[in-house]
Amino acid sequence: MSSANANASTGNDLIVRPRKLSYGIRKVKTLDVWPLSIGDQGVLIQRIDEDMRKFFGRETGADGDSVVSNADFAMFGVKLLRENLKEIVRLVTGKEESEVDSILSDMTNKQADALIQIVWEENYADIIKNRKGLLGMIIGNVASAMS
Repeated sequence: MSSANANASTGNDLIVRPRKLSYGIRKVKTLDVWPLSIGDQGVLIQRIDEDMRKFFGRETGADGDSVVSNADFAMFGVKLLRENLKEIVRLVTGKEESEVDSILSDMTNKQADALIQIVWEENYADIIKNRKGLLGMIIGNVASAMS
């Protein structure tokens, strides 16, 4: 069996299942957190990219480089998350906007952090790790072919 076949999906690992998130301040509830679709990932990445471009393009020093303090960057990160959290919750839960407002009003910062961690793990972490490995293989093959 070739290594490509050994790594091929059996189909079972492609079945989409939600991850569970417990949240709530006074009464604990459970939320199903679904992976983002490729289209939804694109929408979120575009929004975050636009916000980052605005942030880093706002002030420049004499050399033209961005002038951003650590405190400014930390506040930008918090603001970016707050502005996009409602949309992220809507996309990963399938809830209506009014339901999302209710969820967020009953969610602590730690619980929101756990949600973001789930979104990262389910949608980006493995893909980035796998693509980095793929890039290394391609570079290794190209280097071998050139020598």
